[in-house]
Amino acid sequence: MKRLLTLCFALMILASAQARAAHENYHLPLDLAVEAGMAAIKACELEGYKVTVTIVDVAGYKKLQLKGDGSTIHTKDSSYGKAYTMATMGPVFKSTAPGNSLPC
Repeated sequence: MKRLLTLCFALMILASAQARAAHENYHLPLDLAVEAGMAAIKACELEGYKVTVTIVDVAGYKKLQLKGDGSTIHTKDSSYGKAYTMATMGPVFKSTAPGNSLPC
């Protein structure tokens, strides 16, 4: 699960980093956010995890939250907390590449 969450956060951060380079006020299109969220949920399900995926913008605001089938109520809060931390603190710690995320 840590691997998948790292991948999700990395995708989010990479999109944010590329967006910042291209344009300071870039907003992730909803269709791409949904696609990334669904891919993350499916990848977790393949490994036996029931998760919630949260995608935030560069300011840390929720763009999308998808609750996977069978995931518990607590996963929505922990998912948001991890996404927010990576979006706001990832650049400080230079954690923008896969495998460089903060510990889960």
